[in-house]
Amino acid sequence: MPGATRRALLLAAAAERFDPDGAPVGLLRAAGAGPFCLLPAERAGVIRVADGRIRFTGAAVRAEAYEGRPFAHRALAHAALAAVLGDDPRRFLHRAVAAPAPALGDALAAAAPTLPGALRVEAYALAAGLATTPGVRRGRLLTAAEHAWRGGDPGRARGLLREAESAAEGCGGGDGGRGVLGEVCGGDYGRGLLGEGESAAEACGGGDDDGRGLLREACGGDDGRALLLRGVVETRAGSAEDGLRLLVRAAGTGGGSPTAWVYAAEAAWAVGDAGAWRTAVRRAGLTGAGGHADPARLAHATVHAQLRGDPAIARDLARRMLDAVREAADRAGEPRALELLAGAELRLGHFRTAARHAREGLRLAERTGQPALAARHHALLALAAATTGDAPATARHAHAAGPHGQGAAATLATWALARAELLTGHADAAAARLVPLVLPGPYEGHFALRTLALPCCAEAAALCGETDAARAAVAAYERHAVHDPRAAARLLRCRALIAPDPAAARPLFERALALHDAQGPGAGFERARTQLLFGRTLHRARRPCEARHQLRAALLAFERCGAGGWATRARAELRATGGATDRADPGQLGRLTPQQARIARQVAEGSTNREIARSLSVSPRTVDHHLRNAFALLGVRSRVELARLVHDADTDA
Repeated sequence: MPGATRRALLLAAAAERFDPDGAPVGLLRAAGAGPFCLLPAERAGVIRVADGRIRFTGAAVRAEAYEGRPFAHRALAHAALAAVLGDDPRRFLHRAVAAPAPALGDALAAAAPTLPGALRVEAYALAAGLATTPGVRRGRLLTAAEHAWRGGDPGRARGLLREAESAAEGCGGGDGGRGVLGEVCGGDYGRGLLGEGESAAEACGGGDDDGRGLLREACGGDDGRALLLRGVVETRAGSAEDGLRLLVRAAGTGGGSPTAWVYAAEAAWAVGDAGAWRTAVRRAGLTGAGGHADPARLAHATVHAQLRGDPAIARDLARRMLDAVREAADRAGEPRALELLAGAELRLGHFRTAARHAREGLRLAERTGQPALAARHHALLALAAATTGDAPATARHAHAAGPHGQGAAATLATWALARAELLTGHADAAAARLVPLVLPGPYEGHFALRTLALPCCAEAAALCGETDAARAAVAAYERHAVHDPRAAARLLRCRALIAPDPAAARPLFERALALHDAQGPGAGFERARTQLLFGRTLHRARRPCEARHQLRAALLAFERCGAGGWATRARAELRATGGATDRADPGQLGRLTPQQARIARQVAEGSTNREIARSLSVSPRTVDHHLRNAFALLGVRSRVELARLVHDADTDA
């Protein structure tokens, strides 16, 4: 290509380095690239010009245009761009590449907060390279790492943190918080932490006071800040156990850091270490109050609301947290907020909404490189799928939660698989999963989340005849119900399941339903579960009319809240009592193929298989085949039920 074109391409590539949207045509023109210089490159398909910007058609051609030129030529290109950028803070980025100088590093660090996210990281990283002392360099690298993490780039954050550690090598420092490790980690898995050889990255002292990041004062200077950043990154993007260890050490630097304890509480929750979680909560001064705007503290308030049995408040707090992280452009924080929001919606029985939030959280967790958070979203999706009766999705998401299924994710995924088995009538398999998970023993699950599965465990054990396990689950849930006012109705339901006879169970079910009613509309799903089990008990006590009343109400409630799996189970129980399962909605017949629909309509009109075969010019065997498939799709067992379905659909239409 002509020399003028190659120079213009170099200018475009240099500009695009600090302008991801593409090089502005006007900027290149001001820097000396005439209007026709890029025409050969455009005709060759190297670049595209649109909306006043020049964009390379691929990373390889951009690299060739930039990296393929000598350093001196690249420096001249950046200098030319800096000269025409006026007051735009990007001029400091171009100058830092063109003519590195310590004074320019100070100016670049000062201008960095005015730049958008990705460029802010680049500015602090370049400013670190121009620092005159190790302390200044380390501080700027830590700030760059913090912004990289918040911007959703954990890989870049880790690389910058490694550079910051290199800057700190050889300098003295404190004990990195080892004095508090024994207090925090003396429980579930912490015995080996004190003996591990990993040491804290030590601060080098000195340095400037330009944008050191949001965590500097809270974390005892650069030493604590480095540990805190590493801890947060590890908690969400790696190992929560490693994250907890780093965060505890961060909390022990500079006289102790409430901020580090807040994040340590999150790590301990993810791991499932009750002792570490309670200690971190106490040391951070956390309460259940939500009267603040800090996302990390809002996260704890959300968890606290869930623990005290108030999912509606938890949902409101999670929404506030989501708004806060979005306002702060904290992309790494969004998946955590969505996890808490999805969990609250699940507790409220809003399964479709919960699944929508979990899908969005999963997408963002994967995009921002946070596999531990992604695992928890997979577990939430498995629970939602189990409730709606989607067994393949339940298994798929539960399996996906496995590789990073630490503590919380593993407990939720196991519960989801057991719930799916319970819905399909495999109570023995569900009990086999849940009994080790929720009852004391070597394989017990997350210290808080396992209590949520206790009613499911009691139900599974009672239905498959494991009376001792059912009684143990009920006894464990009695201890939990003291702290959760919404648990009283579920506890009465569990007691009814282990009652010696239907006569003793009946008043327990009735009291449970009265408590559900007092809790308001948010208790609709749990009320329906109680009605389902009450109806089943009445049916086995040979009281079919009363059983049908409870089962019809349960079926309608499950359908209203989108719990398709539970609706299927209620429909089967109702059919077993001899009751009509439901009225068809007009769209239900739309599930049939055209041929199946024609056959179904003729069945409703009273035609025999032989008559239908003659009218459609097919064999009676073909009619029988289509009819059996239609029965399976519509959930009916006889021609009478099919006729009623068609009639009701026509009436509704």
